[in-house]
Amino acid sequence: MPAFISQSSSQSSFQDIKLECESGYVSGQNSEYSSPSSSTILPQVSLTKAHIDHLNNMLETMHPMDILRFCKVMFPNLYQSTAFGLTGLVTMDMLSKIQKEHPNTPTVDLIFLDTLYHFQETHDLVDRVKARYPNVPVHIFKPDGVNTAEEFEDMYGKEMWNTASEMYDWIVKVEPLQRAYEELKVAAVLNGRRRSQGAARGSIPIIEYDDERAVVKINPLATWSFKQVNDYIKEHNVPYNALLDQGYKSVGDWHSTVPVKEGEDERAGRWKGQAKTECGIHNKKSRYAEFLAQMEQKQQEEKLAAALEQVALPAGLDSCPPAFLDKKKKILEQLSVPNTEYTDASPKGSVDEGIRDLIDEINQSTGFVTTSSCAGRVSVFLEGRRVAETNGDDEQVAGVGGKGAGGTWLFVSHDPVPDDGDENKDWSSTLGLEDSNAVQYVTGTIKERRLIHFKFEAMILHVLTASPEHAQLLLKCAFQAGFRESGALNIIPSGKDAATPMVAIRTMGLAFESLIGHQVDGHHLRLVSPEYLRTLINIANERFAENTKRIGRFRDAFREAVSAPAPRRNPEGEEWEDAAARRERKRAEGLRRKAELQKKHEADGSVEDDIPAEVEGQEQTGLLVGL
Repeated sequence: MPAFISQSSSQSSFQDIKLECESGYVSGQNSEYSSPSSSTILPQVSLTKAHIDHLNNMLETMHPMDILRFCKVMFPNLYQSTAFGLTGLVTMDMLSKIQKEHPNTPTVDLIFLDTLYHFQETHDLVDRVKARYPNVPVHIFKPDGVNTAEEFEDMYGKEMWNTASEMYDWIVKVEPLQRAYEELKVAAVLNGRRRSQGAARGSIPIIEYDDERAVVKINPLATWSFKQVNDYIKEHNVPYNALLDQGYKSVGDWHSTVPVKEGEDERAGRWKGQAKTECGIHNKKSRYAEFLAQMEQKQQEEKLAAALEQVALPAGLDSCPPAFLDKKKKILEQLSVPNTEYTDASPKGSVDEGIRDLIDEINQSTGFVTTSSCAGRVSVFLEGRRVAETNGDDEQVAGVGGKGAGGTWLFVSHDPVPDDGDENKDWSSTLGLEDSNAVQYVTGTIKERRLIHFKFEAMILHVLTASPEHAQLLLKCAFQAGFRESGALNIIPSGKDAATPMVAIRTMGLAFESLIGHQVDGHHLRLVSPEYLRTLINIANERFAENTKRIGRFRDAFREAVSAPAPRRNPEGEEWEDAAARRERKRAEGLRRKAELQKKHEADGSVEDDIPAEVEGQEQTGLLVGL
């Protein structure tokens, strides 16, 4: 999918962008935008993956100066994000030289993330950079809501980088950078990463698209070595961090940066002794970022549940349209099977007892009837296959993974699978599998291969409801219980018939599936170790426990919802008031009318005695209402 950049900038106007023909931008001359006072509308840049690959191929052998020249022309709203390391300083100096070539073009502003824990030498370097390049603005972003390390520790505690490192990285770097991108409307950003720095940086391209942050990231010195960078610094007398003369090669926060030893990697001094190599701004979403996304989703679900609670159910909740009653009668007749004979639809299913009581409660409630259900199960499933008709023509009876054409359950349980206290239990035979090594008679040429899957599925319950209001009540209960992927169909009436929505109560968060074997020429062969099978069963048993808890919460919520009395209503459809409420309403109405009339008479110059007697006594009359 193309990466689009369409941003407005306060840095430039079209009149300023009078580059040579290489620019590719519309000239400000003969344009309605040529006035310096007009608002700037920069061109849209569309980059497909193929386009980015082409650009990388073309830029790979170019000098960084030429790459930077190209980027200044190519990308609107171009910024440089830097911690004032050597690579960033080289980029900065090259940009200053390019700026002298075209002094009327926009500068590339700097973004500096002040984590509040930089070395003093780093802050001194910032001041020297500002003095060396006075025309380049430096935008400094700190952790949200704090300005000093003391304020940060008052809010989050001491040494957060040790107690919650991912959250620390998010607060001091990832979130401030995202805020910078939003406030500055950054469309493309220059970075100081190089392949010679190793680890995750070892294969970085020159241009990449960050789809999470919606910016183009450029690594103009990706192909340079540390020696090339260091030589440039010395040759052009570029200011650098004084710590580099003390054995440091890459400088970050003081608490996570140490000098490197002879022969060590350039970034070996960052997060010494830890597995991490990046602070998070160049990574995909961290676990803390995912946690924030989950919290946001949870808040949305809570808002939805709260909105559902605020909607008053009509008095007709206890009444159902005739069409629904007919459907419910037929469904209940089909479900009228004695408990001893009730089985699941699975080919090897056992009695699905886990939700029989819940199903009975739902079916006994007005406006609801279950149509299909599963309490949750762990299973081993052999997928379907292609079969040949007698005339020799192949017919696709079931797609890959389908239940038709011989697809079958090799094992099904609606309850946790016990190990009977035997740590060495043979799970292969329990699950209907053979050891691949034990089968010596499998031919070298495989005539047919079908995959075998281990699955866990949480409860799923389909309930036909008498009205959208009934469906709403059921969905509210489902969301409260944790069945967050629940939904409804047929909520809009079809023709003359009233809507009878079908509600699916389900959750996908507990489900999982794993390939564990294949069928070869009639043999069900295991492809994983016995230990792996035991692990899958342990996970499934844990999911069973959580599934049971959610079913219990749903049953409790449903019982409470259907037992709550509906509001009484008068023949006009409005809620009945009890005596006290009606008396208070009448009294308030009388006082309000009295105040309005008194204000009117004062404006007309009349006296208070002119207020009609019926209004004067209305608040007293209100006390008699309902007695």
